[in-house]
Amino acid sequence: MSNKSKSLLIVSCVVVIVVVGAVAIFNNRTPSGDETTGAIGTVEKYRSEQIQPEDVVLEGETAVEAQKAIEQWLNEAASVDEMANLLERASVQEKSAMLGRASAEETAGFFERASVQEKSNLFERASLQERVNMFERLSLQERKNFFERVNLKQADYERAALQEKANMLGRANLQEKANFLGRANVQERVNMLERASIQERANLLGRANMQEKASILGRCSLQEKASLFERCSMQEKASILGRASMQGKVAMLERASLQGRANILGKANTEETASILGRVNMQEKASLFGRANMQERVNMFERLSLHERKDFFERVNIHAETKEEACRIL
Repeated sequence: MSNKSKSLLIVSCVVVIVVVGAVAIFNNRTPSGDETTGAIGTVEKYRSEQIQPEDVVLEGETAVEAQKAIEQWLNEAASVDEMANLLERASVQEKSAMLGRASAEETAGFFERASVQEKSNLFERASLQERVNMFERLSLQERKNFFERVNLKQADYERAALQEKANMLGRANLQEKANFLGRANVQERVNMLERASIQERANLLGRANMQEKASILGRCSLQEKASLFERCSMQEKASILGRASMQGKVAMLERASLQGRANILGKANTEETASILGRVNMQEKASLFGRANMQERVNMFERLSLHERKDFFERVNIHAETKEEACRIL
């Protein structure tokens, strides 16, 4: 081989290192829209469980849309305990309002579990007629015991007017008032709750069990659920979102900010990264190739087939006497 031929061969190798394009490195076709969409699905398949709440920053949507998304994730992913704990994030005023969403059966359970003091306080919220009605539903023995303790004659009670009867019942102690409350019917309980203070209503809701709290939270508005979710700790949010369905996780990923997506992609393993790169378009591949260092570029080129390298040498037709001249031209 002549010195001139050797020189040209060296120049060609230099050209390879500097110029070789993304077409020689990646697939020689532009992916379809379906393939591009599939990239997100691939990431979700392998590592979606690593999405963290701090990575998901909702952008470009209204408050209502964000609230609907949060409600969907809660409904499909949160456990009964987590839903119940979420309700505990509510303020006293919010708990008072949520009590109104309890069913008659649930409310009856709250009354039964209330403390003696709470029951006594609620009894005081009853009207005069309601107090008398509850008392008169007691058994004969229970009423007799009360009359004897407060030194009243039953006949005097029966002849008394409504106000006087209520005054007599006012002598009852905490336990007796709690017992009277136990005879309240559904409507009387509803009435007493309407007259109760915000704190009393919130305290009564606190008597709900986990399942009841979860059920009541399920009846709350989108805005209320979203507000409570935002008060959760980062760990609680991650625990709930980590169990979202595939569709839910994809929905979250698609709402992530640019920085959030970059953070997530930075956590991808080798297999996931390779899968994603296999689906980007031609321009993106060329841009990514430009990120490779010199050694990586040479390594990628040398993995080409002989035919691919030959085609490249024939296409790059640079004539120069020296390596320095070739680099200048490039």
